[in-house]
Amino acid sequence: MIRCLLTTISLFLVSGCGVSPGKSDVDGFVPFAEDLRPLIGHWESDGQLALIVERDGNRIAVRNPKNEVWRFEVENANPDSKSITFVQRSFLIDGSSHPFNGVPCNCKISAHPNDLNLLVYHLTSEHSKDIPPDTMRRAK
Repeated sequence: MIRCLLTTISLFLVSGCGVSPGKSDVDGFVPFAEDLRPLIGHWESDGQLALIVERDGNRIAVRNPKNEVWRFEVENANPDSKSITFVQRSFLIDGSSHPFNGVPCNCKISAHPNDLNLLVYHLTSEHSKDIPPDTMRRAK
């Protein structure tokens, strides 16, 4: 399941069409709430840092780890009880062309119901509607 999602994410990250409109990553923010505390952490998928959710004062920031090839935008972040939904876009930094460059991906993160060291990550887009969710592990 994780490999399927990583393969799809890799497709998004290894491809792109058009030029990246900005020069730096864009983070998403939601107001801090105690119910969202279990989401805070550095999250790995298949041993690689994949997502960072940090408390930033009275807000929670959702961001991707820095990458030399891709620039990430997280927008329209919204808290939903014990989860956060957001739209993520990936852009090749060098402006190379690829069909998935800048494609909006609808994402939802939530704590695993049985283990707070796991994060459930759902990703869908116009190119991938039926991908099973990825389960990320809290980085040590």
